[in-house]
Amino acid sequence: MSLALREILTDYIPKEEDKKTKTENPLLAFGLSKNHNLIYPLSGPSHRLIMGQTGAGKTTLAQTLMEIDFLKGRKVFEIEPALEAKSERAFMNLPNNDPQMLKVLKEYFGIDTEDFKEWPFKVVVYSPPTQRFVNFLKKHENDPGIEFFKLITFTEADLIDIIARTLPTGSIEGLIVADAYDEYVSTVKKRKKRSIEEFIELVRKIGEGTNVNIENTIMKINRFYHVLKGVEVDEGVPLKDIIKNREEISVFTTHFIERPEDRYIWTFAILVTVYSNWIDNLKRDYLMSFFIADANLLAPSSARDIIEKLAYFQTLMRQELQVYVKISRGKNMAWTLDTQRHDDLSPSIVSECKEWFIKRMYSKEFAQKLGLEPKLLRSLSIEKAIYVGPLTKYKVLLRPPVSRKARAGEYAPIHFLDAYKRWENEEATF
Repeated sequence: MSLALREILTDYIPKEEDKKTKTENPLLAFGLSKNHNLIYPLSGPSHRLIMGQTGAGKTTLAQTLMEIDFLKGRKVFEIEPALEAKSERAFMNLPNNDPQMLKVLKEYFGIDTEDFKEWPFKVVVYSPPTQRFVNFLKKHENDPGIEFFKLITFTEADLIDIIARTLPTGSIEGLIVADAYDEYVSTVKKRKKRSIEEFIELVRKIGEGTNVNIENTIMKINRFYHVLKGVEVDEGVPLKDIIKNREEISVFTTHFIERPEDRYIWTFAILVTVYSNWIDNLKRDYLMSFFIADANLLAPSSARDIIEKLAYFQTLMRQELQVYVKISRGKNMAWTLDTQRHDDLSPSIVSECKEWFIKRMYSKEFAQKLGLEPKLLRSLSIEKAIYVGPLTKYKVLLRPPVSRKARAGEYAPIHFLDAYKRWENEEATF
């Protein structure tokens, strides 16, 4: 932890995950009650659900919670929206410049970003080495801010694990792939020695003599392999190194992936590999906090969010997320999911979320379930939310993020590079 963070978090010990510090610290609070008391998130690995209609401020609230988790010493991840392929979180490397947010921060929370001796947040955006991303990095290699965009690479063993778990297959075909995987990993125990070619040959051998078109299966394996591996690059950051690095917020973007199906393949690969790599080492004395944007589109329960072309991957991710959310609190993992409505996600996922942050929405039935007037939910301003925790329910004034929130339309990495260059020029001029 940098000196700046130590000064900000005086007397705070990250691993203790206290609800409150020894002295009140507004940077660790997400809001203010009507009695002007700071409200803090639950300590420990508690799952969260952020709900609200489009434009209600869910992304902004998630950003504030990311700041809090990072300052508490957690390893913070986010998967940006897979379907829309937006990439906005890089803006967190810059201080907030929204006049209204800055006014709320200063007047209600006593936070002035100009008091920071060094910027406390670092966000790195990761993408697979697609040709688009490689070209982007090359084109802007000398531009300020490009250091916040990096290639992520999977090992051969990672890729074999992912393919065995995510490949769309029929029932017999699935058994062939599963048998090949079990035999291969038990035979080649050292992960560094595993190769996709050997795995494919074993799939072919086991599939011979069955009524399955095994060459078609191998074509699918090769397709998944090339989507996940990307183009050949000299260097990239292995996922295991990203997991170890608590000095940054790590964001995974699909912005540089062309086809929607490929975005979902890669997003699912990230979920599987982060989870499996994390639980391989449970001796850490800190938590992992994983944010999923637009969870209703990534792992939907509602039929209206099922997209026919992506239905297989959406269903698969919903099934995996149900398991992860159910058992991961005991593994020092906490999930923060944002969605439009409470019924957009599986009830088994929603029931595991102990903190609900409810933004503006139109749902008379849900309002009544919460014991609220429907008009209250409909009329919530963007800076307000209803917080529901264990035995608590508040209407809160939300703390705006200290870091910059991307403006409407600023969804691409090039927008961040332009903003970062302007900011550097302003700092130099000042």
